[in-house]
Amino acid sequence: MSKSMQARRLSTSREWHRQVKGTLDNDKQPFRKEKPEVVICTYRINNGHEGAFLKQLARPWPTLKRQGLVTGRASVIYRGVDKTGKAFFVEIFTWKTSGAEKAHEDPAVMQIWEGMGVHMEERLGRPAMKFPHVRAVRMRFAKV
Repeated sequence: MSKSMQARRLSTSREWHRQVKGTLDNDKQPFRKEKPEVVICTYRINNGHEGAFLKQLARPWPTLKRQGLVTGRASVIYRGVDKTGKAFFVEIFTWKTSGAEKAHEDPAVMQIWEGMGVHMEERLGRPAMKFPHVRAVRMRFAKV
């Protein structure tokens, strides 16, 4: 199957949900219900799609905020280039308690996410997108 066909498949609501759920299942990190959680989203972008992707990427966080699914701190977005020379983006934000589950049931959120899928591709043996949920670790650093 060609990469463009894979991207089109990914753009369907069912496939998007399956991709996200599969990413979480593969990481063995189920959604945590007891407190807010940070998610680090990685998006691998098709050549020539960076501008269109960035327009799409500007849409989810305000919608998630309006729907009460994320904390007040806006997402932080980084751009990188992998060893193929292609762009990827990393977005970091914090879900409110149960926000991730609710987002996957919200038609307004799903519509936006679906539009993002056509701009991404699997690359270097990694999925087009990945969403590990993480939490801060308190460290005691040695005195310098």
